[in-house]
Amino acid sequence: MSDQGGKKGKGRGRKRGKGRGGQQQRQNESVPGRQQQQRDEQQGATALPEQRQQPQQGRQQSQKQPQRKRQPSDEQQGATALPEQRQPPKETQQQPQQGGQRSQKQPQRKQQPSDEQQGATALPEQRQLPKETQQQPQQGRQQSKKQPQRKQHPSDEQEEAMAQRQPPKETQQQPQQGQQQSQKQPQRKQQPGDRTDGAGPSKPQGQPSPASQGDPRPQDPSQPRAQPSTQPQPSTGATKPAPPQQPQSPRGAEKPDPSGQRGGTPQSDRAVPKPPRRPDGGGRSGRPIQLRANFLPVKIPTGDVHHYDTDIREKGKKSEEGYTRAEAPKIIQEVVKIYEKENPSGPKLVYDKSGKNMYCRRLIPGIGKDSRRYNLQYTTDNGREKEFIVDVKHAAVVSLYYLNEALEGRHTEIPFDIMQAIQTALQQMPKMKTIQVRNSFFDYPTGREKDLGGGIQVWNGTFVSIRPTQWKMMLNVDTCATGFYKGQSVLDFMCEFLNQRNLPRRLDERQRKKFAKEIKAIKVETTHIKRKQKASGLSFKSAKDETFDCEGRKVSVLNYFKDKYNITLQHPDLPCIKIGQKGNLIPIELCRVVDGQKKQGKLTGAQTQQMIRHTAIPAPDRLQKITELIRKLHYESDPYSRDFGISIGNEMVTIQGRVLDPPLLMYGPGNRPGKEMPRDGSWKITKKMLDPKELKEWALISYINDSQPKRGGGGGRYRGPEYLDDRGVDDLIHYLVDVGREKGVRVNENPCYVGKETGFHGTDKLFSNLKARYPNLQLIVVVLPVNGDDYYEEVKHCGDVVYGITTQCIKVEQASSDFSDWRKRETLVNLWLKINAKLGGTTCALDKTVKSPILQRPVIIFGADVTHPAAGDKSNPSIAAVVASKDSYPTLYNAEVRVQTHRQEMIADLKEMVKILLKKFRASTGAIPGKIIFYRDGVSEGQFRDVLMNELSAIQRACRELKDDYTPAITFIVVQKRHHARFFAVDPKDQRGKSRNIPAGTVVDTQICHPFEFNWYLCSHAGIQGTSKPALYHVLYDDSNFKSDDLQILTNQLCYTYVRCARSVSIPAPAYYAHHVAFRARHHLKIESSTEGST
Repeated sequence: MSDQGGKKGKGRGRKRGKGRGGQQQRQNESVPGRQQQQRDEQQGATALPEQRQQPQQGRQQSQKQPQRKRQPSDEQQGATALPEQRQPPKETQQQPQQGGQRSQKQPQRKQQPSDEQQGATALPEQRQLPKETQQQPQQGRQQSKKQPQRKQHPSDEQEEAMAQRQPPKETQQQPQQGQQQSQKQPQRKQQPGDRTDGAGPSKPQGQPSPASQGDPRPQDPSQPRAQPSTQPQPSTGATKPAPPQQPQSPRGAEKPDPSGQRGGTPQSDRAVPKPPRRPDGGGRSGRPIQLRANFLPVKIPTGDVHHYDTDIREKGKKSEEGYTRAEAPKIIQEVVKIYEKENPSGPKLVYDKSGKNMYCRRLIPGIGKDSRRYNLQYTTDNGREKEFIVDVKHAAVVSLYYLNEALEGRHTEIPFDIMQAIQTALQQMPKMKTIQVRNSFFDYPTGREKDLGGGIQVWNGTFVSIRPTQWKMMLNVDTCATGFYKGQSVLDFMCEFLNQRNLPRRLDERQRKKFAKEIKAIKVETTHIKRKQKASGLSFKSAKDETFDCEGRKVSVLNYFKDKYNITLQHPDLPCIKIGQKGNLIPIELCRVVDGQKKQGKLTGAQTQQMIRHTAIPAPDRLQKITELIRKLHYESDPYSRDFGISIGNEMVTIQGRVLDPPLLMYGPGNRPGKEMPRDGSWKITKKMLDPKELKEWALISYINDSQPKRGGGGGRYRGPEYLDDRGVDDLIHYLVDVGREKGVRVNENPCYVGKETGFHGTDKLFSNLKARYPNLQLIVVVLPVNGDDYYEEVKHCGDVVYGITTQCIKVEQASSDFSDWRKRETLVNLWLKINAKLGGTTCALDKTVKSPILQRPVIIFGADVTHPAAGDKSNPSIAAVVASKDSYPTLYNAEVRVQTHRQEMIADLKEMVKILLKKFRASTGAIPGKIIFYRDGVSEGQFRDVLMNELSAIQRACRELKDDYTPAITFIVVQKRHHARFFAVDPKDQRGKSRNIPAGTVVDTQICHPFEFNWYLCSHAGIQGTSKPALYHVLYDDSNFKSDDLQILTNQLCYTYVRCARSVSIPAPAYYAHHVAFRARHHLKIESSTEGST
């Protein structure tokens, strides 16, 4: 899968169920019960998730649901009926909910005309089964008591799996929807993994369901399966109706034999609403543009793929012991070598990075559908030769039929297992020759790698990922670059990391702590015995002072290595490296950093600048580089893809896109409004602001860095002053006041306080004095020195958290510019955009004549994001931020922040945050929004189901708690930037800027997008440096049944409302603001955040 996929299990890639057949566990899976968050807390408070209580699933369903009469005000308010009031679709009305008792007889309700009009969608816990599953019993429920209970035999799991995997019968034999279900069903004996609350067996985290077959519990083979009807059904707001007639299967795509099918059949989790289908054939707004996309067409075969599980253990130890996660695929490779030697003409075997999953086109000779044990000798990274036992067991038959059916639109989910098998086959050859990092493959160093400083290099690689698209599979190929640790002695690495030209004789405590944090979890090789192990830290004492017990006496590390290895240490005053879990002490001079290790945690500012300079290449150059990578992959001669029958095209696809019109923007005061039309994603602010505020009392502080030597800006390019002197301060005040007045801000030209401060440790006291002396202080302008990250953190902590004073920072590099040159005043203009917004003003707004129709009625726009601590940090919390508009433009936003469990992506306290923001919207506008548009950033594809289960439900519950009958129409959109889709304009006339990128507003919603779900790519900004990266939008829920043009135009316009600059940005402003709020909160808590060192 692509690297938007969910997190895998620890070191094993895929979690296994009972009996080691991964497919069997997925058949018994159900979504865990949602937790209800009940909290009464003050605004802005933080709460830990473990303090919140959640409601249980499994409410009793009424056999007769009262029909709600449609009121004339419903459509006007844009409200949607409460889930309790919504009638289920007729194809699912006979399906009781989870945890309840199965009714012997349920009355069949006639479909009312109001159901289709309302388009209501039920909460996830109240959603009825899809039509394919209406006759299947639900998990955890008591069956008919007339049937005797059958004892479970060892072979039953396989028999049930085969029955569960049966494909649907031909549509001519399908019963009509709403037929009565057979009441006599065999009772299933409870399994050890089943939950007792009626919700079924617990589901592994991050494990997506492979498909959409319905009830994940095995069905009795004697009972008939419900078949999908060919009749169109009314829309429920979450999915589009199926076409009246299903298309014919492609020639050769034969339906697999149900009796032998054990894997690959689509299933669905009944408690989770599915994302809506694409409402139309794509948008029509905008002018057409021809593009090339970095996707290659893939032709997949028909038939089956065999899936095998592997289990590795050291002889004499328990399962999964005696080897590291990185060694697992190497051990499996040794098994493959044994197999290939025994079967030179047998089918090719491929395996994933975890070494847990193995696939082949035909049954493995000598194993078939059984298992085999291999015994082999393997030398581990620590230099020890061990004997391993590897069990290879047939797990499932994965049918390619269901993938073809999904691509043709006859199934509503993409089978995960089939995608994983194809992905593994296509990545097998690159994996054997390179270093794999997720779906990227990096060549081993050649000595020409770009040095980023601090012991880090840039490695160039190739990204390869299979993607389902409209009517066919595509292979996404892109260039990538990531920071790797340089292979060198640890002494050299320490000097580079600590920025020391000469090797220090000893480390002070600050240096020791800093380097100990960096060396932790880096794999090092000891030079005296050639072993590779991970470092766990540094010793507190030097090699000559650290002692340990050896044969009943105290021995120093210095003397031990002299006596045992005849090694005289050259640097005995330096600390030792702790190796492994036991913390064995090795002198630092006897260790080397192992090649091929990706940089953990975020890059420094200087490293990030170097990375951008290295990777930011113009669009035509990137296109040429991708073309070269495609030739380098040699898929035409790849024995693995050829054995699997997979054919890859050699040329990138040409697709049709559209360029949306930019919105007209309003500037100037209300009595003299002006308008600006953006061009290529940018515009000049030549007029006054729409709503400028008055700045009466403000201060200016210039900091002097007392802890860093003068090194010219850290990056070697800035050669100006290290801090702002008196003359520079006077010039900054003069031009700042001048530019502010030009834009309509009434600003006092005499700050109440101007001062210089050395070091940031006195910031708290300074802010306290200013707050006491100037109670009406509105703003403090802070000039940060070179390398002033610590100053910024302290200023924001004191200003935002401690004293509640608005601050605006500017780097000395910008503050020392010659503002007499009008071209350099753009810096001050952008500064005033931020200041006016912080004072509550409005810079500009969307013109009413072109504003999206969605914004013409009361609607609230949300943005949400979660930031996590840096890689390797196992204790600090994650930060969740949610912002929401508070005006009708929308330009102004309120924000809520919460601290939650370490690396928890789901927003735990979303219900309370949404309630607070809805109340603030009502207080500022006097209206209740009839629609909610929710942009969620930072969610991967593997987390879509969890988002629908948790966050969508939280929003709905927040609305009901505000008012019982308050049910606004909700549209939930995920915004993704971590993907590798790139577009290149074919016509040179469509190329923009020095980098010749695609125009701002380019949208793609056909051909390379999802086969049936509602998603699109939008490049809303103009690329300044490097190749533009579009954002990927995926609609997970939509009560309003918006068309493609509706949401695409709204999203594009919101990208022009970002207050910090006169340019359109790459994602909607509320999502951008949520990102900023979350990172600002991390500064408040003084926690290092995670920033991937990859582009």
